[in-house]
Amino acid sequence: MGKVGDIGRQNALGVLRLAFAILVIVSHSVEMADGNRSREPLTRLFGTISFGELAVDAFFVISGYLIVASYMASDTVLSYLKKRCIRIYPGFIVASLISLLVVAPLVGGSWPAIIGRLPYHLSTIAALQYLEIPGTFPGLGFSDINGAVWTIAYEFRCYLLVIALGLAGIFRRPAIVAAAAVSMMAAYVLAPDTMLRNAGYVLPFSRLWMGWLDVTLRLTSLFLVGSCFYLWRDRIVVSVGGAVIAAVGLLIALCFAPLAELGVGIFGGYLIFAFALWGRGTILSRINNRDDISYGTYLYGWPIGAAILWAIPALPLWSATMLAILASTGAGWASWRLVEKPAIRWSARR
Repeated sequence: MGKVGDIGRQNALGVLRLAFAILVIVSHSVEMADGNRSREPLTRLFGTISFGELAVDAFFVISGYLIVASYMASDTVLSYLKKRCIRIYPGFIVASLISLLVVAPLVGGSWPAIIGRLPYHLSTIAALQYLEIPGTFPGLGFSDINGAVWTIAYEFRCYLLVIALGLAGIFRRPAIVAAAAVSMMAAYVLAPDTMLRNAGYVLPFSRLWMGWLDVTLRLTSLFLVGSCFYLWRDRIVVSVGGAVIAAVGLLIALCFAPLAELGVGIFGGYLIFAFALWGRGTILSRINNRDDISYGTYLYGWPIGAAILWAIPALPLWSATMLAILASTGAGWASWRLVEKPAIRWSARR
């Protein structure tokens, strides 16, 4: 027994973030090899969402909890925003530049075309958008140089949303946050996809400041669910019975496409924070805690996995996936040690 607010700093959220980053690599490897989800494990099991979607959903639930906590603990809005920028930008910039200038020319991209559009590509990176480079990974199901990083801009928009909600005093009324989360998910599920996508075209520069409206509704809703777990952290009791109910609820929700995303947010969120609490003080709390390689693993998972599948087409799929996981976690470690951690230390000194 315990409460969500008891998880403290030495919890098991770190190992969960790393596990979810690895699940994204597993899901993307199958989709890149086949060009579809016919062999994607979770989709084959439930027929609704993939491991990649589940992992991204879980990332946003965890982020909602941690980012609202960061905002509440910050002395000023500026200090909060500085922490968020220094955490997300350095790793993203370096990973994007490596994808653009190193990986792309080696996997079918045209070097003159890349250099010719370099100012555009740099502005794309500055806006936390994913790069579009024609000709990369010919023969694979997807040709994106790094198709996984599309979520980063949505994440950063949620950081800005926290500022707006905080300044408006909404966090003092968690019921409003919960109502907004449910309303957004309902709109995402009930409104036709084409209507939501077309709505985005009406607004100028919508891709930059809003992204795709359907995706914005889905991910922002899950972020707000995680925020509710933080705002009600001293009221939400974690128990074995509650975890069993949440597990059953999640399994049922995953069987129905309209309920899958919300099920991951509510039932999956409960299981996430129960795991974080029960893993407190165990060996699980020491994995990916002080050295958080999950972000770098996520950033490099796609280009590394795609490069392996493209360069060694005869390699069995699951062997290629395991090799991608090993190489991506190594790249995540290098990103943390050489880029992300030094940037955090530099920012602290400033």
